[in-house]
Amino acid sequence: MKIWQVVALVVLGVITLGLATLTVELLFKGVFSDHLWVGIVGMITFGYATYSVYKAAKNKG
Repeated sequence: MKIWQVVALVVLGVITLGLATLTVELLFKGVFSDHLWVGIVGMITFGYATYSVYKAAKNKG
């Protein structure tokens, strides 16, 4: 893996974990506002982006 791929994976991973933390916190509080749904959609989106970068980096060696 190239250095930019590692940096991209770390950044995307941190964003995904932050959104997951936000979503879990809002679920425990019982708050079902727009922030919860943005967190869920963002977590799925950034999770997919992280997976795509990882898959592309793994295939190129």
